Order: sequence, then structure tokens, then C-alpha cells
Amino acid sequence: MLGSDAFVYADQSVDLRNLTETRRLYDWAFSQYSWHTILSSSDLVGRAPVTNGAGADFVNLRPESSITVLLDNDIPYEDFTRTVTIYPVQNGETLYAPVSSGDVLGEVTLSRDGIVYGTAHLVANTSIELNRMQFMRMQIRDLLATRVARFSIWCLAMLLIGYVALIVRYNLLRRKRMREIAEARKRFYEEQQNNRRNR
Repeated sequence: MLGSDAFVYADQSVDLRNLTETRRLYDWAFSQYSWHTILSSSDLVGRAPVTNGAGADFVNLRPESSITVLLDNDIPYEDFTRTVTIYPVQNGETLYAPVSSGDVLGEVTLSRDGIVYGTAHLVANTSIELNRMQFMRMQIRDLLATRVARFSIWCLAMLLIGYVALIVRYNLLRRKRMREIAEARKRFYEEQQNNRRNR
């Protein structure tokens, strides 16, 4: 059974062929199959768009862990299909800065001929800081897009226009009054001079 019997040669020497067939089977298996890393944790497999990032509009994604599988040595790596899912993009959401290195942002699945060989989380390869000025502009833009803010701005504009109109009217009336006072003084001095001459 599996070559485990002893073989006696014509010269009476004995060859103990213990499990020779099993050994040949193992040799064949190890020559045909081996462990292959089909995805390394250092591979960059995608990028996620980042809003309000300081100096960057995207962050590169890498697998959180490697995927290692036992494969036939004749299978080329190019035959594997990578399916990359970026959670914010898939959910129709916006990824806002700050983003920290190691944040889980998606997943990658490796498959071949309909067989899934492994899935790994995708994490941010680097950190992206928040661009505070861009963030403030966005907050103001979003605030101004609301009805309450537009109504408030309209009211403030009307009050400002009314205030400016009152200031202009006041200045016009004041100038008119100053002219009247100046003319009255002028008439008064002229009358005084005429009265002195008539004496």
C-alpha cells in the first residue's frame, strides 16, 4: 500500500521503500503548488478623493493586510481580478479631511474564474490635514445657501440701505440748514451795516 512494502533484490539486499509513493506525491505537490502573496500590504491599489485636504485632493489606499494563498505555480498573477470598493464613493458620500493614516476607507477583493481568493480592508496610506481656510469657505457657502441666511442677509441689506438713505437725507438737510443760517447771518450783518450808515 503506497509503496510501504520492503523490496528484496536478487542479491538479497533489501530496500525499505517506506511510503515512497507518498513521498513522490509530496514532491509532486510541492513542485506544483506553493504559497503566493497575491496582494501585499505595501501595494497601492486605489485612491479616495478628499475634500478640504491641505495640499492633497486624494489619499492613496493600500491593503491593511497581505493576501497569501496556496496556488498552482502555473497560474499567472495577471489572471486575478481586483475589485476595489471605496466606501464613501460607494455610498455617495464625501470624504472630508482630516484623514489619518490607517483609517479604513474601503476593501479589495481578489478573484479568479469566479472564485474569491481573499478580501482585505483598504486603509489610508498617509494622513491628510484639514485646510482650515477652505473648510471655513465651505461652511460659509453652505450657511449662505439656507433660506434663513438669505432672508437675514436681505433684511440686513434693506436696513443698511435705509440707514444710508437716512444719513444722506440728514446730511442734505444739515447742509441746507447751514446755508440758511449762513444766509441769515449775512442778512443780519448787512442790516447792521445799513443801520450804522443810516445814523
